[in-house]
Amino acid sequence: MRSEGMRGVRLLSQQEIRCGQRWIYSAGFNVGRALADTGRIDEELPAIERLLDAGARVAVLSHQGNGVDDANELDFVADYIADRLGRTVGYFPGNATPDAVDRAHALRAGEAVVFGNTRKHAGEMTNSAELAGRFAALGDCAAIGGFSKAHRAHASNVGLLGHRPAFAADSLVHETGLLAPWAGSSDELYSVAVLGGVKPEKTAIGLEHLTATYDLVIPGGAVLNNLLRALGHDIGSSTVGSRPEKCLQVSRNVLKTC
Repeated sequence: MRSEGMRGVRLLSQQEIRCGQRWIYSAGFNVGRALADTGRIDEELPAIERLLDAGARVAVLSHQGNGVDDANELDFVADYIADRLGRTVGYFPGNATPDAVDRAHALRAGEAVVFGNTRKHAGEMTNSAELAGRFAALGDCAAIGGFSKAHRAHASNVGLLGHRPAFAADSLVHETGLLAPWAGSSDELYSVAVLGGVKPEKTAIGLEHLTATYDLVIPGGAVLNNLLRALGHDIGSSTVGSRPEKCLQVSRNVLKTC
């Protein structure tokens, strides 16, 4: 079922998959080697399996860690997927090199390879067009999953849209549908959003958009700290996120409209 939030978006579930077709699957497997919580992998498995069963050649792109200095190899993810799907899934440590493209082109029908951690590249989190173009060389179509990073403009998800026909994966549609009852405003209901956390997008993106659509936003964490700072209060060493000037400007703009 298509949620209202996905209206007008092309869906992977409605796309005919041809044998031998080359797909890039953008996921958000940000999970540690201990695999303490595999939910972010498990939610992508049905769509990946459907692609493979139809004979597609699948290059999986994902991230792990918080940046270049924290980017680990993803061989354990390939092993986990292989175990869950009961088929061989390869691993290739590169992802944006001629060797990686050669590995993707060598895929056989119904075969998948997990490529190296996209956060090995500084351009991943800044949505580098050049890096996105190199990622795009791994396939002819893109399936965009990874709901946990869907709100971020990264080279391996948003960046691919400028290079390849892209389709929303089942995981993205499912999670968006769960949020649908709280999306947007209603003349019949008073809406309240609680917004916290330490990541800068919670303030730079979330605060701006939620205050435009919800009747009341209750801030916490770094979001509250940025608002207090914008009001001129001394917050000491309390965290404001990794983009303090951007968050401060957004907070000031929001306060002007309240």
